[in-house]
Amino acid sequence: MSSGSPGEGRLGRGPDTHKVFLAGSYNAKEALKAVRDRINAIPGFRVQTSWLDEDLGSKEETAARNLEEIGDSDVFILDTLLPPTTGGYHVELGAAFCTGAVTYRVGPARNLYHTLTMHEVPDWESLYTRLRRW
Repeated sequence: MSSGSPGEGRLGRGPDTHKVFLAGSYNAKEALKAVRDRINAIPGFRVQTSWLDEDLGSKEETAARNLEEIGDSDVFILDTLLPPTTGGYHVELGAAFCTGAVTYRVGPARNLYHTLTMHEVPDWESLYTRLRRW
């Protein structure tokens, strides 16, 4: 948790665009598609989260693809506004911590690890404001 610069962490790997991974409850999938579109409209950010547009396929393939996308991301955004349905976003957050990505949490801390995100905001509008100020 930080009130400092939103860019603290591992950034600058790409020339102009920060790669973003969105994690959240599978039940929030449709709402997160709209979030993705809003973030993609902010200059300098590109969401790369394939689970939003694909069928899950095998659990192993989905998990491997998500972890690969997280590893390639500069920014990890966790939506905790809805409780998790499978618990997958907890693992994804742990993976993001290991990569050094800038982490945001939108919503309440639902467990003690959620309190370790670099930045927390109460809602999506607050996040969009933070990203635009980056």
